[in-house]
Order: sequence, then C-alpha cells, then structure tokens
Amino acid sequence: MALSALSLANRDGVQRLDALQHYQQALPSLQNTLRSDQDISSDGTFLTHFLLLLYEIAAAEPGISNLWSNHLAQLLRMTLMRRQLFGSERYPFIIWLVCHIDLHAVFSGSGSGEFINTMLENDMMPPPSFHLYPLGLDGSSVIYTDEVDTLPAILQLNYDISILAARLGQLGRELRKEAVSQSFPNESVQKRIDTKMRQRRIFELQEAFRQLWQAPTIILIEQSANSLPARSLEIYQQASSLYRACIIYSHTSMWPAQRMDTGPESDDEIALCATTILKTAEDITEAGNLQLRFIVFPLFMAGVASSSGSDKMLALDLMTIMEKEGVGRNTTTTRHILQIVYERQTQRFMHQGHSLDVDWMDIMVEQGLQVVNFGI
Repeated sequence: MALSALSLANRDGVQRLDALQHYQQALPSLQNTLRSDQDISSDGTFLTHFLLLLYEIAAAEPGISNLWSNHLAQLLRMTLMRRQLFGSERYPFIIWLVCHIDLHAVFSGSGSGEFINTMLENDMMPPPSFHLYPLGLDGSSVIYTDEVDTLPAILQLNYDISILAARLGQLGRELRKEAVSQSFPNESVQKRIDTKMRQRRIFELQEAFRQLWQAPTIILIEQSANSLPARSLEIYQQASSLYRACIIYSHTSMWPAQRMDTGPESDDEIALCATTILKTAEDITEAGNLQLRFIVFPLFMAGVASSSGSDKMLALDLMTIMEKEGVGRNTTTTRHILQIVYERQTQRFMHQGHSLDVDWMDIMVEQGLQVVNFGI
C-alpha cells in the first residue's frame, strides 16, 4: 500500500502523506511479529523487507538520510539464514532483483556491494534458470514453447554480463579510492605508471565482456532480435544495454577524470555503445514498454559519455519519457543529474576546449543527489 500510494503521489505530483503513513504502519507491525529465527527467516518477513527496500529507494529525497542500506543488510542476514535453515531459496528471482539493485548502488558510488559480493563468494547467486517468475513445480522459471530456442541462452548471457558488471563495479570502487588518496603532479612518471596498471586491470574485464558478446550463439540471436518472443527480447535488451553501459563505464568512470589520463583511444567504442543504447531506448519507448526500468542507467551513461549534442538531448528526452512509469523519483533525479552534467560539460568545453575532466560522481556528491537505483 505504501508503494502504491507513493507511485500515485509521484504520478499526480501531490504530497506523499498517505504513502508515509502506510510505511510507518508497516515497521512496528513487522517488529511485533519477530519472535524467533523462524520468524526472521519466514517468507512474509523476507518479502516485506524487500518491499521496504523498494519503498526507501523510491522515496529517497536529496540530502535526506535513507534506510535503504538497513533493509538491504536485513535482507542479506535473512538470505543467509534462510539458506542455512532451508538449504535453498524459495524466491530466487527476488535475490536476483536485489543483486541488481546492489549493483546499481555500487556503480553510483552509494553502496559497497556487500549483498552481491556475499552471494558470489558463498555460491548463492541464483542460476539463470531461476531468474524469472512464474516458477514451475521444480522451482525453476517457466519457459514457454516459443521461448525454448532463445530464452535460456539469453538468460545465461544476462547472468554472465551481470557477474562481470559486479566485478567491474568493485574494481571501480577500488580504483577510485586509490586515485583519490593519491596526489601526483599531472605529468609525473608515477602517475603514468599507475594509469597503465589500472588500464591493464580494466582491459582484462573489457575483453571478458567482449568475448561474451562475440559468442556464435549470441551473434545469431542479435541478428534475429526483431523476431524474438517478448520475454526473450526484453532480457536481450537488458543484457545488451548493461553490456554497453559497462563498456562506457569502464572507459570513463573508474576514477575521477579517467579520460584525461587515458587519451582518445576509446572514443569510437564509447560512441558505438552510446548509439546502440539510444536505439534500444527508442525501441522500448516507442513500444510503450516504460516498465523496463533497466534502460535508465545505460541511458544515463550514454548521455554522460556521448560527444554528440543531439545524442545528449535524445538521452534526456528518452529519460523524460521513462519518468512516467517510475514508482518514485529515481528517474527524475537521474535526469536532473544528467542535466547538471551537461551544463558542466558545456562550461568546461567553452573555457578549455574539452570537458573530459567533468566527473558525474563528484557532481552527485556536490549536489547531495544520492542515487541508489537509477530507474525504479
């Protein structure tokens, strides 16, 4: 009820009092039912915390503290406990959704990635055959007849790309911390050595991404994308846009002013990825599939990295369209950040002839615009 009221308030542009009242009723009600480990690990408690996590992310306001990380930590605790008690997870697709929420938080610099890292380290990541609802009698996702030839392979691709994305996000956290803690002169030998070492580590992940996309099965699917069944197409679009967003991220956002240090060698790949993301976003909006929120983060990355003014405005326009179906203000906040990035890039270009040192994460911190998820 809190999420529904929040969605209605956001759509109609009114205050969120009803949503807040429902949310405030949920917390004590939840606490009163927790008497034992069995209560904490119950389906009801697990699913309630998942909804509370979604609410906190969707209701986030600039500069105001938020409990999303508390609910995420509780979900991690419950997931580990449920695994210990039951041996497996009854709702693996929920785990998969939470992993993607955590992945977005890592990419934005808002989270540590503890949930998704724990799933990987303990071999608890749901395999691709458990990512979609509804589930069959054996607990795996139902695959319909027209999807048999394509959906399993696409689910595997999306899984593999997501795992690599998690590794990329963690490497970005590490390199950004390292870069911020160092203060070498711009032309120092040490800085050039450090940049080469970072580039080498990033290149290994980039090559892993590229090899996934160049597999013969995926090439065939890509060639026939227009004729894919609905669910196969949606997961394919998700995998494709995440892959290209990660390539852009790896070239531009692993540490502040990365492109100042690395030169123009990546320009062509960035431009191609941005163009493909924009085309996917256009296909999604033209089809009216505004519920496909996964496209918002790739759209943001395409807008930030594109050197074309028309492509930048297209990214902004498409994001404005995507706002219509958002539960909260995440997409609106993402669009607002993108607008500020554009303004800073324009200013820097006018003053120094380029805008390669404009860092979107620094702008988020400066503006107090925390983004846990780019598109809920």
